[in-house]
Amino acid sequence: IDALKSAGQEVNTWRLGEHMIAKTVCRHAVKANDLLAGPELEKLVEDLRHCKMPYTCPHGRPTLIEMNLRELEKKFGRIQ
Repeated sequence: IDALKSAGQEVNTWRLGEHMIAKTVCRHAVKANDLLAGPELEKLVEDLRHCKMPYTCPHGRPTLIEMNLRELEKKFGRIQ
């Protein structure tokens, strides 16, 4: 904060705090290619169900995607 102020930058401490929390949460989050056991997966889904904002991560990236049955069947090579 002091470095920003000395550089003449306006400091929004609320936004800075949000950014720091989001960064910390992201660092400790489950990442792509992390291997999870059944109970860990169940807890992850259950935790997501109880979130106030379950549709995006703290940085705004989506946590869920919508896919119809046809798209799902294509992904698994059942249809072309």
